[in-house]
Amino acid sequence: MSERIDSVNGRVDEPCRLCSDSISTGAQTNGLVDVCNTEAVISWSSIMKACGDENLVKEIVEIFLDDAPRSLELAAGAIEAGDPEGVKLYAHRLKGAARHVAAIKLSEKAYCLERASREKDMAIAARLFEQVRDEFEKVVSFLSQSDWIERAKQLENQQTKQNIRQ
Repeated sequence: MSERIDSVNGRVDEPCRLCSDSISTGAQTNGLVDVCNTEAVISWSSIMKACGDENLVKEIVEIFLDDAPRSLELAAGAIEAGDPEGVKLYAHRLKGAARHVAAIKLSEKAYCLERASREKDMAIAARLFEQVRDEFEKVVSFLSQSDWIERAKQLENQQTKQNIRQ
């Protein structure tokens, strides 16, 4: 039994490693790390580059906060139902929504979930979904703060300074 668990654990890590390898390696230099480590979960420079206007950024974040929880809920239902096509659809939606708010880490995790569901391996998909949910909660928590824009700017500036020092 423990061999089977180890096998599943190894297969969960493999799609994420492959997914991460195929996605831009610039994520680490854009200030994208856990909010628990007092660093931004979104890339302020990326979202501003895409939108160009703070008011538009606020609108996009509002839409994300209104719509994305439903996609996460539907993905959870698809996981429970053992529906790989549903998981793939809702993971794809989450991936795109996360990209719109420059939550690159969440987008990468959703992409890994999408890929696992294409392989129809629901054991791996279930494990990856937990990672998606955890990252989603960090993003929503961060973006729900009234001062998230100021914090995102400040945290990205700190990260940039750290990268320069290194």
